[in-house]
Amino acid sequence: MVMCKPSDHDVAIEEEFSKLQQVLIQTSNDTSNCLKLLKKHLSDYDNRNGNHFTNTATRFMRTDMRNAKDTAMDLKHVAHDINKNQPSKTETSSVRNMMNSTARAMEALKATARNYDRENKQRMGVKGRVDAAVGGDGDRGFLGRNRESSSSSSSSSDSDGGLFGKNRDGHEQRGGLFGNDKNEEHHRNITGNEDDNGGRITGSSETVETIVRKVLRDHFSLSTLNHQIKAAEDSLTPSL
Repeated sequence: MVMCKPSDHDVAIEEEFSKLQQVLIQTSNDTSNCLKLLKKHLSDYDNRNGNHFTNTATRFMRTDMRNAKDTAMDLKHVAHDINKNQPSKTETSSVRNMMNSTARAMEALKATARNYDRENKQRMGVKGRVDAAVGGDGDRGFLGRNRESSSSSSSSSDSDGGLFGKNRDGHEQRGGLFGNDKNEEHHRNITGNEDDNGGRITGSSETVETIVRKVLRDHFSLSTLNHQIKAAEDSLTPSL
């Protein structure tokens, strides 16, 4: 019996879908790690502010954080399906839907944090707003591009930091999603240490919303996954 040799096109498809599977697993792991870090920062916030038992940011955020964690785990289930099934647009559509669900779950954390601040009479002052928006948090989504131009090609997000502050070639970028250098600690994190102006990040600048935005800004992005979905989709179309 003569075995048919796979065409170059078939090999290319297999390679892109294999990469997609790997990126899904890495995205799931990184999202889980981001949530663990966020939980630690929330616990530190509660300790600094004397919050105990029921009136804690950690407890208030728990349900949405668990939902985000479950959604991140679902990315691995989709990766398993890709490994099991034949490459197809159905598979890439499933991945894109799960990516969007993950983005919504992580975005919901900001709204929940804002509600906690509102209920506890916390207000984000001018400095807090600047801290939360460093690098354009108000304009950029988790895919590493301007939300208002989300219909543009994914190439605009390719140069962004991607999942872990690195570009697709593996070289370290500055600050992941928003282009800040995490190692420089320009504002010396969120714990009330000195900022770049010699002041202290306390009071109105330290809100739960600020903490959530900073952690997500520096440790969460879907731009690499978004790029690989597009690459897998393109591989299904024969080149002329």
